[in-house]
Amino acid sequence: MIDSYVEYLRANHPANFTRFVRTRSSDGEAAMAEAIVFQMLEALDLSPGINDKVSTGGADFICTGSYLSPVLRQLAKPPPKDRLVVEATSLDLGAVTRRSQVRNQIEDRLGVRSSTWLPSQFETRRSTRRHS
Repeated sequence: MIDSYVEYLRANHPANFTRFVRTRSSDGEAAMAEAIVFQMLEALDLSPGINDKVSTGGADFICTGSYLSPVLRQLAKPPPKDRLVVEATSLDLGAVTRRSQVRNQIEDRLGVRSSTWLPSQFETRRSTRRHS
């Protein structure tokens, strides 16, 4: 899966290929998340393209698949110009455990736990990126 994404980047987006190779060495989980999300978007017929600009950043992918796609029809009203922007993110287990104070262990009993930390962190990160 990662190899086909690497080849796609090498052939079509050389700057992003170089960045991805560095990411793969320094943060393998982030690289894996990026490759998996791209493959998933392709499998859903959403026609993903690279949106991230190496020098300025941006969301990872922009999907230009037709709104005839059953997946896009189920999401909500059509996005502007039939485009859907997607960011792939990998969460560091240690950071999530420390900051959310949710233990990283399976308990003997079933139950549901929730933390407000994660959604607020996503919002903070999204706001920071928007203003950068």
